[in-house]
Amino acid sequence: MTSEQREKDDRFFEALFQVCKAVTSSLDLSRVLQIACESTARTLNAKACSIRLLTPRGDELVLGAAYGLSEDYLRKGPVAVSRSPVDQRALAGEVVEIRDATKDPGFQYPEAAAREGIRSVIVVPLPGRNRVIGVLRVYTAEPREFTEEERRFLMAAADIAALCIENARLYQELQAENERLRADLRDWHSAWGLEALTEVEEVPRQPRSSRE
Repeated sequence: MTSEQREKDDRFFEALFQVCKAVTSSLDLSRVLQIACESTARTLNAKACSIRLLTPRGDELVLGAAYGLSEDYLRKGPVAVSRSPVDQRALAGEVVEIRDATKDPGFQYPEAAAREGIRSVIVVPLPGRNRVIGVLRVYTAEPREFTEEERRFLMAAADIAALCIENARLYQELQAENERLRADLRDWHSAWGLEALTEVEEVPRQPRSSRE
């Protein structure tokens, strides 16, 4: 292994470690995804990185986090799955590379990509328990072909991000269920207390003795 390859591997491991560290130290999903985007982009010397999550209906990819992209680009419009062949392939489990996003017919916003200075894009699926839950995208400012090592790194980063998302959603569901149970318990206590009070009020008084 050359020193250059060793240095690259060290960068990959360090980036993955930082994302794992963020996952284990915070329940703030937006913060963890932001760290994942920044670490991924910096490690690959890329222009930008974003994570988009599939809506429950499965018809749109909404922004989860982004690094290196302008507000104008992020506000370019909704990412509709039906109009994005690239994302359709990624949501089917494929790692998709776009050599030139300004000309590729499968990229939904080529004009916006040109204005943003984006050329190559790689799209990696975020694997959930039962289905792909979103995509991780890396953008470069020049035409680029990603190496096999870089693809493996991106797949590992996507796995960690997906695990974080799934755990955060599970935590939110548990919180909601806990709050529902607490509300039910409060209602039960209120109803029980009112019923007990009513029973006390309805107890007939004993007739007084004639001796009194």
